[in-house]
Amino acid sequence: MIVESEDLKQRILDQRHANFEDSVTYNLTSVLDTSNISHLASALAEVIFDQEISNWIAVNQNKIKSVPGHTVTITLSEHSKRKLKVLNKKFWKRIMKLLLHSEPGIFFRNTISKAINQSTFLPAPWVKYSVLRITVKTWAKNELKKLKGNIFIH
Repeated sequence: MIVESEDLKQRILDQRHANFEDSVTYNLTSVLDTSNISHLASALAEVIFDQEISNWIAVNQNKIKSVPGHTVTITLSEHSKRKLKVLNKKFWKRIMKLLLHSEPGIFFRNTISKAINQSTFLPAPWVKYSVLRITVKTWAKNELKKLKGNIFIH
């Protein structure tokens, strides 16, 4: 399964074409089998995260820098709207997980965690955990919203 995953990622990566300075296209119309949407969404998300998003969001001198990225267009073969909707949902869910476990996500979580642990107005550990969880998820959702303005799947 890992070999298949790596092969799929490589096939996706081979279809990366920089059109202009501000545009990248992944033309996957003839390369991919869309029978396993979950596997495809995961591999696609990992490639896009590694190649594009990791360059847009980074930790620099104890700050998270969000650099506006270029437009990424992912073109898939013709298939039903339902399949495209499922792929899109699974793709963004995987991007969210990758973002939360990336260097900026871990840095943000650790910074907020230190601040919460030092605060005296939060009485119980479960309250501190709840505040941490909500804060980190809100940050990630805001970053995802920015990314959705640059990445298009059709």
